[in-house]
Amino acid sequence: MVTYRKATKEDGEALIELINYVFSFDHCPHDFKKRNPGMYNSDYPFWDDHYVAEENGKLLATLSVTKRDWHGFLCGHIGQVSVHPYHRGRGFMKVLMKMANDDMAKNGFVFGELNGLRQRYEYFGYAQGGVTYKLLITPTNLRHKPGNTEGIELKEIGFHQYTAIRNGKEIGTVSDYGAQTTCAKDLPAVLQLYFDTTGNKELTIRVKPYETERLSVLSDFCEKIDTAHMMQYRVFRLRDAIRTCLEQRTDLWDGSVTIASDTEAPFTVTVENGTVSVTDADTTETTDFMTLQRLLFGLVPPVLMPKEMAKTNWFPLSF
Repeated sequence: MVTYRKATKEDGEALIELINYVFSFDHCPHDFKKRNPGMYNSDYPFWDDHYVAEENGKLLATLSVTKRDWHGFLCGHIGQVSVHPYHRGRGFMKVLMKMANDDMAKNGFVFGELNGLRQRYEYFGYAQGGVTYKLLITPTNLRHKPGNTEGIELKEIGFHQYTAIRNGKEIGTVSDYGAQTTCAKDLPAVLQLYFDTTGNKELTIRVKPYETERLSVLSDFCEKIDTAHMMQYRVFRLRDAIRTCLEQRTDLWDGSVTIASDTEAPFTVTVENGTVSVTDADTTETTDFMTLQRLLFGLVPPVLMPKEMAKTNWFPLSF
């Protein structure tokens, strides 16, 4: 008999062994204690984040939901989705994903997010969304636009993961997945040290549209810029998500849009002189939830947008 439950401390080593085995089987050798030491090789109780399927005392499937702060709200990142290769096709992930979604909705999460195959996760209510700019950086770019590395050093905290330190004070982080610095002007120097240290030939950095200072610095020397979706999202609290996304912007046109889904009471979002407000609306027309998520947060061609939404400059919204 299969039991579905939250993991416990006693599952810790078995969880890591399962995740390492599945990802190594499907991709290349993985050691999550090295790839993600902050979660799996520290005092962090990672088992609290995991849901598991167990049969005859053996863990056969798992996924994690890691909480993070999003502008004062909770959201959950789903990761480490793993099913033992000899036990696939038995519906384990359908149950675990439903458990994760139900718990996030019940506990007030604004949204859940993940990376994965589009159609696979659409079955669980996740749609591609969150526009981002992808900036490709190479060592050649920095040879022509070098940063000032004086006094900065990189301290390794994981596999190709580093903390940037200047005069004993942390000023940012850089890894194979991107770079963040307290001051955007330090990005060229930190990236230059990253390439010198790792020998890598390129790095793609994702920047949100409202991160104007980072965009300004990186676009001055990057090789190219593409637009893409950030991840896949399942929004549990549409009002809070839309209002908060809009409040990060400083370029909004005045206007109003009524949002009516088949999962939530209708409401109208209004922007006036840069101030965002949300009020109840009275309408019987609704849009199915998955379509609405794509329209609000996805890269939809303007010709396919409803006229009320297309006449604003609000969409797509970016997390």
